[in-house]
Amino acid sequence: MLINKFYDVREGEWLVTTAMFSVNFLLMVVLYLLKPARDSLFLIELGAEQLPLVFILIAVFSIPATQLVSKLVQSYNNYKVFFWTNVFVILNLVIIRSLFIIDQGWVYTLFYIWVSVYSILIISQFWVFANELYSTSQSKRLFSLLNLGAILGAIAGSQFSSFAVSVLEIETENLVYLCIGTITVILGIVYSLKGKSKFESGEKDKITISGLFKNKKVIKSITGSKYQLVIAGIIGVAMLVSTLVDYQLKAIAEIVYPETAALTSFMGTFYAGLSIASLLIQILFSGRILRRIGVGGAVLTRPLGMFVGSLLLMFEPVLAVAVFLGGFDGATQYSIDKTSREILFLPLSQKMKERVKFFLDVFVDRFFRGIAGLILLLLVFWFDITVQQLAWLVTAFIGLWIYLSWLAKKLYVEQFRESLNRRYFEIDSVGVDMNETKTVDMVCNILSGDDPRKIHYMLKLLEGHDATPYQSELKELLRHSSSEIRLQGLRLLKSVSTKDYIEDVEKLLEEKDTEIRLESIHYICQHADEDPEKILMRYLQSDDKKSTAAAVGCVSKYGTEMQKQMISGEMIKSIINKKDKDMNLARAQVAQVLQYLPEEKASKYLPVLINDPSPAVRREAVKSMGELKHPSFIPLLINRLDDEKVSYAARNALSGYPEETIELFKTYYSSGDFSDEVCRQLPLVIADMNHQASVDRLLEVLQNESDEKKRRHIIKGLNKIRSRGSDLNFDSENVKSELKRELKYYYRLSVTSQIINRQKNMELLYTAVREKKERIFENIFRQMGLIYNHKDIYGAYLGLQSTNEENRSKALELLDNILDMELHKCLIPILDPSSEMQTAQKAKELFGITFNHPEDAIVGIIEDNDSWLEACAIYGINNESSDALKEKVTESALSRNAIVKETAKLTLKRLN
Repeated sequence: MLINKFYDVREGEWLVTTAMFSVNFLLMVVLYLLKPARDSLFLIELGAEQLPLVFILIAVFSIPATQLVSKLVQSYNNYKVFFWTNVFVILNLVIIRSLFIIDQGWVYTLFYIWVSVYSILIISQFWVFANELYSTSQSKRLFSLLNLGAILGAIAGSQFSSFAVSVLEIETENLVYLCIGTITVILGIVYSLKGKSKFESGEKDKITISGLFKNKKVIKSITGSKYQLVIAGIIGVAMLVSTLVDYQLKAIAEIVYPETAALTSFMGTFYAGLSIASLLIQILFSGRILRRIGVGGAVLTRPLGMFVGSLLLMFEPVLAVAVFLGGFDGATQYSIDKTSREILFLPLSQKMKERVKFFLDVFVDRFFRGIAGLILLLLVFWFDITVQQLAWLVTAFIGLWIYLSWLAKKLYVEQFRESLNRRYFEIDSVGVDMNETKTVDMVCNILSGDDPRKIHYMLKLLEGHDATPYQSELKELLRHSSSEIRLQGLRLLKSVSTKDYIEDVEKLLEEKDTEIRLESIHYICQHADEDPEKILMRYLQSDDKKSTAAAVGCVSKYGTEMQKQMISGEMIKSIINKKDKDMNLARAQVAQVLQYLPEEKASKYLPVLINDPSPAVRREAVKSMGELKHPSFIPLLINRLDDEKVSYAARNALSGYPEETIELFKTYYSSGDFSDEVCRQLPLVIADMNHQASVDRLLEVLQNESDEKKRRHIIKGLNKIRSRGSDLNFDSENVKSELKRELKYYYRLSVTSQIINRQKNMELLYTAVREKKERIFENIFRQMGLIYNHKDIYGAYLGLQSTNEENRSKALELLDNILDMELHKCLIPILDPSSEMQTAQKAKELFGITFNHPEDAIVGIIEDNDSWLEACAIYGINNESSDALKEKVTESALSRNAIVKETAKLTLKRLN
């Protein structure tokens, strides 16, 4: 459709959007029939000098109107409030038309006030209703179209008002009848939208108020949020400036056009002109400004243009300049400014919008109109300043408006960031006074009891406390059936300064558990009268290798440097040659103590222990190598990266090596001498080293790596460095180059999946391609996290993965505002695609990706560097496939990859 060339209306959105477009169009027709009538009747009957007083009265009457509508919105769904407000407006218009017969000044004053309140009240209700109907992403796409309806309605209404008065010679007062008929049509369209609201059936969060100022919830919400406060400031200052500019225009127009019909015709023509200008701005500039410079630039457009106009009026106070200033104000107010203003509310929840939007749009708006009235009363009546002098004050207020608009852009992004990254934590802490008498009695009863779970728990609580009050119970636990409880009791008993339990502890040296034997030797060394070194040497030289191993463990865990020198090579060999399971802990303790022994011993025995059958031994050997950091250990440690039992320890050991070894790690990675798992783990090791060289080498490796799984680990390594918040430099051009590479691949997979989804027997390949797309999608966001705020990007990724449409929309909006133009044009189309055709078109436009024939996409998958996708593609080839694809099956039967080879053989059998 033609409209889709300008606006992105998608399937399922046409009905609601057409209805809302029509409603906004007709609302503005009504408003622009009323505004020329209001202005001319008031100015001719009462004069421009009465405008300041009317502006104040408008503010006064707006307060109860705001209170009433806010209460209705909180208590009822927006559909009902919007519908019945329009019914009420019809009744009002009937009464007002009847009052015109009186022909009194107060009637025209009332009419002016009523139209002013109506203009903001009904339009604000429309946009709250629209916010409820559309999600964040839909709002960004469709609000401009709805605004177009408003602009066209303003043109139609203002042009017709001028035509009706000057050509058809309809009296100005009778324009009210046309408004009544138009609102009746609006009611019919609104009725057709019944049930379309996402929130209509839900319960409202009712605010039990008799007025906004009584419970102060809305005011607290606004004053408690810097973002809402800035929006309030923009709305208020904008209305203040707009009111002063409106006075300047009407004061000059009254002098130029002193008759009612002529003034009505002029005002109608003026409103028509500014509506046409709004239309041109909306079509030619609004969408481009929002896309290119975002909501911040859009919010700045109106005040910047008015700043220029106000400067001109300071030097040339004539009608043409006043028309330009007022025209630019009105033209942008209901086009780009209105759209951007509504978008400013997107980061707020629906509940929050309902709570504050009417207050901001109506009360703040009209309150500042009242402030403008007071300013005019003071300056015009008391100081008798001219329109030209007033322009100086207007220019100053516009400067404030520009500052607030600039601030809004910054806070807008932060508001989305906050909504995406908000997390909640609860921390509980429990403290027990272990010295209190009742507590001691309770602990003693539990330790003497029969429940091993309670005993174990209580022993844990006693860790770090003085165990003297419980020594008798702990002594009895040395004979407990649970080895874990015996060990815990022994460790706690070491804090009791008495020699009474040495004999009981010596009996534990017969235990099978090496850890208990180790702790027993340590207890004896602490509490016996004999010199600890003599005790240790006796056990180290024992014929019982278990005792020797326990002594070695004791030295490794608690010994001094001098005590560690007591361990000889013969002792070590006698232990590590015992490969039975009972000696596992002993060998592990030897591996641990080797880091403290002379280098020649470590270099001799650690390479043996790193290949020990016991994971615990290998782990301790790896840790000792990591402490010693000898270059000869590096290949041994790298090989252990694919040992799942010790890979974590190996990574920690390698990451402790000095920065100059990073280049060596890169060389090992590129050599091809290690397994794929090692190549996937090594980038994480380099990342753990956390130097600038880590970043630089990983980016170099990424550029030369084509395997998706390996690339994934390299990117994870870079993410790990980035998340630490260090000041290391990530070459943005390098990262963007890799991002484009990843994006190009994602587009190619997207187009491929569209093609194979229409092919027979390709269901498995289609699923495999979708899974790979998900992995590439994650890679894209991981890489973006290297050059943008990684928390923003992670929050956006989670939002896009969410099934909640509002979360997705917020994530998309955040990215829309933080990405630079180059990435924006590549990424946004795949995050928010309107159709498969658009994705294919973008793939061709951005990267030149196109397939002349469906089989080209399948051939591309087979020739890709992914054995699983190749196998899935081969599996889907059948007798109806082309000869070229069948030939690929024959070639794949000779593949080195076992999965591809076997799949190809099975497919050949099926084809034959």
